[in-house]
Amino acid sequence: AFPTPESDRKRKDSFGVTDVWRKLMDQIFDVAHRADAKRLGEDVLCTSYGEFRHHLTEKYVFNKLNRTMGKELLEWPMCISSTTLTDTRRQELSREKLISKLLFSIQSFTYSCCSEAAEVRRLFRNGTTQSDPDSSEKALLSKFGISGVELSSGVVMLPESHTSADGDSQPFDGRMGKLRYLGLALMAATSPVCREVMQLCISFPLQSNVDPFDFDAHIRETDEKERAPIVYPILCGHVLTHTTCALCAITGQARTQSDFPEMIAEKSGLRVRNVIFESQKIVQIGLIARIIQVILAHLRMATVGSLSAPKCNSKVDRAWEEKILSTVLEIEKELNMDKSSDEYTWKLSCLMMLKASMPGNEGQFEFSLAMNCSERADLTNHVINGIEVAKGAAVEFLRDISVIMQILTPNVFSKNSTLHETKMRSDLTPTVVLKSLLTIHDFDFDIIANSLKSDLLIDVIANWYIDASRRKQEFPNRIGLDFPEFFFRGMDWPETPFGDRFDLESSRMMPSTALPLLGGCKLASRRLQEGSLCQISWLPKSYTDLYAELGSVCPDSDQTALCLVCGQVLNASGKSECTKHAFKCGGGAGIFFLLQECVGLIMHGVKAAYIHSPYVDSHGETNFRGRPLNLDLDRYNILLNIWSGHLTRERVVAERVSTRTVIIANFY
Repeated sequence: AFPTPESDRKRKDSFGVTDVWRKLMDQIFDVAHRADAKRLGEDVLCTSYGEFRHHLTEKYVFNKLNRTMGKELLEWPMCISSTTLTDTRRQELSREKLISKLLFSIQSFTYSCCSEAAEVRRLFRNGTTQSDPDSSEKALLSKFGISGVELSSGVVMLPESHTSADGDSQPFDGRMGKLRYLGLALMAATSPVCREVMQLCISFPLQSNVDPFDFDAHIRETDEKERAPIVYPILCGHVLTHTTCALCAITGQARTQSDFPEMIAEKSGLRVRNVIFESQKIVQIGLIARIIQVILAHLRMATVGSLSAPKCNSKVDRAWEEKILSTVLEIEKELNMDKSSDEYTWKLSCLMMLKASMPGNEGQFEFSLAMNCSERADLTNHVINGIEVAKGAAVEFLRDISVIMQILTPNVFSKNSTLHETKMRSDLTPTVVLKSLLTIHDFDFDIIANSLKSDLLIDVIANWYIDASRRKQEFPNRIGLDFPEFFFRGMDWPETPFGDRFDLESSRMMPSTALPLLGGCKLASRRLQEGSLCQISWLPKSYTDLYAELGSVCPDSDQTALCLVCGQVLNASGKSECTKHAFKCGGGAGIFFLLQECVGLIMHGVKAAYIHSPYVDSHGETNFRGRPLNLDLDRYNILLNIWSGHLTRERVVAERVSTRTVIIANFY
């Protein structure tokens, strides 16, 4: 069993245990940093290190200024102050850095849980369609250490824990069991700073003007410079990670208290119920934050070209808010639906959340009166579409957080075990799946509408929006120190093919004559990477259609390579463009299709090997001699399994050993 901080203080080797935690978080942080630097390049990474890396951001920004002025480059934390730091301040900054690394480790844990769950769902769907589904299903359950997958909602169910298994500390086997070990370590490390983590990640409004968890309070008293935020505002960051951090704080504190001898057995049941109740409340808050975030992100993206979207200008920002709020009030008045239906409840809840996020503008419609009928109609459609998009995001959030809750709190869904379904239903819609997920979490469908009757929750939501939208106006000189300007985060990770997601826009726009890329449909307009000629959103089933599409945009390319992961098109004529792209797209791993040769190319690092083409004729051959080539689903699934199962390195080695054709390093 993992020791807790309180029990460590009673032992002489407590510093050794703390040092183990510190080394674990340092290793996770350093490995991720090296991987990102290799994938993006240090020059690109330093412009935006992302969340939970504030000390790297400060070191780069302040040393950039020192380099411009000809001053000496300093390490962190010396670079943040123009005077010598005291020992007390150094200890505070060291603790601040340790908390940021702890939060980054929880983010890595969250990503691992989402990735494993997505892989389980994909393999489970494929396994049930094979000739012997029973044996393949048992193999998957044993490999991942799970009890099953509810296909109607996509929830991965973990087995119930028993006190006879490793002292009730490790109830899971397989790949999920490894995540359980990591979760136990993170809970133990979070318990001493549970209050700080909770406030940093959820950002509850404070009764006084003094923030007890404000690590930048010394700015006004010393010569320290403006600081980068340790944690992004919840509407600007990854909501699922913020929610997981809060869950680690709750469960870690409960595990610490359970180690005290005065906690007698009679109170254990009450303690477990309290932990589950508090965890459910955190999930509920996280769900509300994610819905608001997606709706606001959709509105910002949709209106940035026609309406005045917020751009760090108080007057423009207030005009945009007033137009959104007045449109929300009109939609609420004209909502003509069956009030007992789930669809009415969902739309009403989303409208209430939007109103709660902008309470200061209600009743003040100075700018919204200037909207014409066309502009008002367009904005109404954008709000309704945003509510529909948020429904899919809510499904994904609840599906992912359910796995994390089961890892941190075993048996949390044991009383709902009768809800599991093993057969795919034909009436699957986002509303049906959302209702199923809410039931698993022991929530009613109107849980959000009922929660918004609380004045405290409304204050929390308003505080989120203020923290996200006003920060750049209050600190206009924080160039390079603050979160990205495009602050409402709509996209999420990990990205999977849209068949595993409820991406309404992708499913509507992709034609029936195409399949998603290995990394999912790419509908969002992104800046093409260096060396890329163009980008496609999905993979045509006909080789002729693909050749015609790429030939029209790349007529001068003798060797055209298509990245099957993201859809970007490259010149593969011996200039290492595929190798460079693989590092940026897949961290050194990549799967490409060489158009003119009609052959696949799999790559890891600088080594590459040929692999089968997904396009074949009616006889299963790729030598096109007048016969049409079409996408073979079995060959496509093999490539999808290689990419989703992280098997690119293994396959490259196997192909290079078994063939006489040698590809020179860095050729493609």
